[in-house]
Amino acid sequence: MICRTLLVAGIGLLGAGLHSSTALAQSTTPAAALMAQRIADAEPILSALVESYGVSGMEAPVRETVIRFLPSWAKAETDTAGNLWVRAGSGDPQVVFVAHMDEIGYRVIALRDDGS
Repeated sequence: MICRTLLVAGIGLLGAGLHSSTALAQSTTPAAALMAQRIADAEPILSALVESYGVSGMEAPVRETVIRFLPSWAKAETDTAGNLWVRAGSGDPQVVFVAHMDEIGYRVIALRDDGS
């Protein structure tokens, strides 16, 4: 599985641990049902992010996926280096979240006759 540092705002899965949404849905407590719903809501977003091609230097597909999932009030900008900046709200203090969009990978640029 491809790993990527992800910032998923407003889902609240961190710290609670990821559990099977099916197993949680079978629980009778309201907290478990809420957690199951949050996981179910997050799965399509996380799946789309993980499946987006994004080796270093080729992060555009990941950036476009992130932009697609942003709420309408978020103001997204891409700088000349390809970094995605999202502004929400105004005033002070300003808070910055930093996360990688790239993943470890290799680009094949040539093949030799021996297959290496």
